Amino acid sequence: MRRAVAVFVAGLLLCGCAIGAESSAHVVDPKLVPRGLLSPASTSPAPSVQATKDNITIFLELGAHLLAANRMVRPPVTLAHVLRVLERGPTTSEETGGIQSPLSAVGPIILRSLVNGTASVGLPIDFTDLGGEDQILAAAQLVYTVTAFPGVDRVAVFVNGQAAAVPTANGSLSQGPLLRSDYSILAPR
Repeated sequence: MRRAVAVFVAGLLLCGCAIGAESSAHVVDPKLVPRGLLSPASTSPAPSVQATKDNITIFLELGAHLLAANRMVRPPVTLAHVLRVLERGPTTSEETGGIQSPLSAVGPIILRSLVNGTASVGLPIDFTDLGGEDQILAAAQLVYTVTAFPGVDRVAVFVNGQAAAVPTANGSLSQGPLLRSDYSILAPR
């Protein structure tokens, strides 16, 4: 019984909302038309939202010299983000072309701090396991990539949390901070 009453009341409400038939067209006052209904429809497609990307430069190794490699990344670009991209090393097509990255074999590269133009970077103990030439190239990759970031001109390297003595291009050990000039003979040609 309640159901029949509910259906009857719903039917009355719907009938009360109906618009009666008109025998002719009527002019409606534009002030009574809801906003936007009188505007002409757009014939152009809606603008697409494209994710913007920024270009960064990392340094890889080709034939015992560094090679600048560009990567497109989503903003905002931070130095920590650049180090994560450097960790990944060369793309498959770059590897096919002989491009390598001794640095990407060591594991995570962590930005510890960035103060007055000096970036302090942490590397795992695996960095010390790299052979002489590979360790020099890995250090050069790191220094060139980090100093390509605006406002950075020196790199202090920490291995396993301790300040590290890192080989420069001439084979001497430097406690840092390291400069591009320490690896100038490996600079991209």
